[in-house]
Amino acid sequence: MREDLRHYIDTSMDVEPAKYELLGDGVESLTEEMNPEEETKHYIHQASASNKVKSYQRSFDVDKEDCVEDEVQVFIDRLVDTLPVGAKAKTSFVRFRLKDEVEKTPGTYKAIKVPCTVSVTSSGGDGGDYVHNVINVKQCGDDIHGTFAVATKTFTVGE
Repeated sequence: MREDLRHYIDTSMDVEPAKYELLGDGVESLTEEMNPEEETKHYIHQASASNKVKSYQRSFDVDKEDCVEDEVQVFIDRLVDTLPVGAKAKTSFVRFRLKDEVEKTPGTYKAIKVPCTVSVTSSGGDGGDYVHNVINVKQCGDDIHGTFAVATKTFTVGE
């Protein structure tokens, strides 16, 4: 089920120590696009083209209803108010699956930390509904593999 794939975002905006918060309340849908960069060549002596996958750049939009005043909402409100650019728009997110729990370490999961940028796409919505803020999260560095402890919201670099 979808609830078994978790995304936490660093709401400190790349300030140490990281402060990871669950993307959950107010978010009804989140689909992570892998955005493969591919190169296709069709040489004159070939009947069919050849394809090569060169890299990936993970990205997703977060459309959050302003229905719960949590740390993620405070983070998004700050983004909407300041519209950060350059290095100020950098942070990271952590993704993991609940089925990837580390053996003998309850509440700790094999995870991937992804350096990223965040940008504000829109803010507003329909009359009678909650305000919707949409941010775009886009990878800006290599995946870092490790573990994530849910109780402490701590990512540890590993294999």
